[in-house]
Amino acid sequence: VPLERLLELIPPIAPRSYSLASCPDLHAFWRAMPMARSKAPVEGLEFELCVGRVTRTTPLQRVKAGLASTYLTQLGKGDCVRVELARGQTLENSGVDDPQTPLFLMAAGTGVAPIRALVQKRLLQIWEAHDRNSLGRIDVVIGHRHPGQDFLFAEEWRAIVNDNPDLIRVVAAWSRPDEQEVVDLSSSDSTGGYCFTDLGKDALPDRLVGRKTWIQDVLKWALDPAAVLSERSRTKLILGGKSHPMPMQVWQTL
Repeated sequence: VPLERLLELIPPIAPRSYSLASCPDLHAFWRAMPMARSKAPVEGLEFELCVGRVTRTTPLQRVKAGLASTYLTQLGKGDCVRVELARGQTLENSGVDDPQTPLFLMAAGTGVAPIRALVQKRLLQIWEAHDRNSLGRIDVVIGHRHPGQDFLFAEEWRAIVNDNPDLIRVVAAWSRPDEQEVVDLSSSDSTGGYCFTDLGKDALPDRLVGRKTWIQDVLKWALDPAAVLSERSRTKLILGGKSHPMPMQVWQTL
């Protein structure tokens, strides 16, 4: 087959979609602050992505790598990438932009990307609010493998909670832990550089101690989903991560 004919037969590579891991409005807010006196315009749109490089070994011991994630990790500073922005439909008109709406956010792995963006949006609303007491609370449950290996945005989560203990709580669960299973960044106690749950390890259910823990396990004792799911609750539940099987497991727990 001639090369030009072969290229016609090969289908184009489908674009890879990623959820934004940051709130563009927050970036614009920070960028505008130094320019307030000069009234200089703020141009461009700044956003962040949270991408995990995908690699796996086949039964024949061949290493397969994700096409988009490998490409992104090989980029250098200053390289240009063609992107297109598409407005998501899932949360449109859902009320999550209302600063008075409580949010119950759950995510695993890089699924934390849209969760982080929503929290940043609420941070901007907190800074602009005249009355903090009128703002809705945010509870976040995130799941990762190990606190010392893939705790994404760890220091940022800690800073957010320390600055807003009355409005934001973050709890993390580990599926491949060493000793501790749960981290609660709203606790005043700290161990190994992270704030651990104020319930203490001895207060954990026996089945969680020394075992792998997922976000659906944490839901059963760290938060109060029954109150969230009450008919009078205005809380919005949002889940980020793989489409299977975690969302169904979380739903069954709730």
